[in-house]
Amino acid sequence: MCSGQVTKEGNATARSLYEESMALDPGFVGNYNGLAITYVVDAIWGWSKDPRESTRQAYKMANKVLALDDSQDTPDYVLGLIYVYMGEHDKAIAEGERAVELNPNGNEALAFLGCILNFAGRPEEAITLLEKAMRLNPIPRSPFYAWLGTSYMLMNQNDQAIAIFEKGLRIQRDHTGCLMNLAAAYSLAGRREDALKTAAEFLRLNPKFSLEDYGKMFKDAAAREKLINALRQAGLK
Repeated sequence: MCSGQVTKEGNATARSLYEESMALDPGFVGNYNGLAITYVVDAIWGWSKDPRESTRQAYKMANKVLALDDSQDTPDYVLGLIYVYMGEHDKAIAEGERAVELNPNGNEALAFLGCILNFAGRPEEAITLLEKAMRLNPIPRSPFYAWLGTSYMLMNQNDQAIAIFEKGLRIQRDHTGCLMNLAAAYSLAGRREDALKTAAEFLRLNPKFSLEDYGKMFKDAAAREKLINALRQAGLK
């Protein structure tokens, strides 16, 4: 999620490379950071055979980094994402804010906190953080567009959200987050055929995705209901 292609195959390749690197240098904290991200991403998108075990491994790896070097921002924002998946939004925000405190101009830390705030029901604040992250990184990755588009979608600015998701997909045409959220935005905008087509492509790539599990990540019941209904109308289950 911090680098590379956000697909099932790309995530598996990243994990393999991190594990190979860890065997060569067990003390390098970047390997644990990377592994933590691959595990939590597996759980979120339904790529894991055992999401609970993947979450446990992600938590273990992120805390390993903190034990080795607590001056880095990465383990905190990774823990923030883990806590979002667990539905513990206050802890998630605290971790995301600590990451930004450690690295105020870190585009990844800012973007991850923006992502966390979306799930916590604070999309307007998320936009400020995500737009700053994208100014700091002139070539932002597709996840940044997925998170920023979600912020606008949560604020009922669906046309703006669609344009942002489509831009993210021009960077990576099979990006998981952009595809799923674009399907929701199309649905909310009344573009049913586009929503069905986009959702079908998402499901082709992520057949085991759980709409129920994804919904649990949202703190705000109204936002959760709106997005889940939009995705369900597009064909997700």
